Amino acid sequence: MNGIKRTDDDQGRRRTVGEYFSTAFSAAGTLAVGFVIGLYGGQWLDRRLGTYPWLTLIGLALGVTAGFRTVLRELVPDLFSKRDKPVSKRDKPVSKRDKPDGEDS
Repeated sequence: MNGIKRTDDDQGRRRTVGEYFSTAFSAAGTLAVGFVIGLYGGQWLDRRLGTYPWLTLIGLALGVTAGFRTVLRELVPDLFSKRDKPVSKRDKPVSKRDKPDGEDS
């Protein structure tokens, strides 16, 4: 072995420590870019419209939110995947009281 510790990910694939560092730096960069774009975009709009500090704060909030959403999409892909809608309680009876008439088990 070359001295690099490997660990298993969720799919059973072996990942190196370098891959984890890559993911961490990518997430940090994404958050920083969202923060900077939101901050400077809000300041630019504030200067043009004379609304300081409101658009700066709104831009900052939108930038940070977009950054976090992007990071979550990268780290937890199943969270934003297009899945079938979950079954509601009405579609799947839980107790005898909830079962439709004429259905026995």
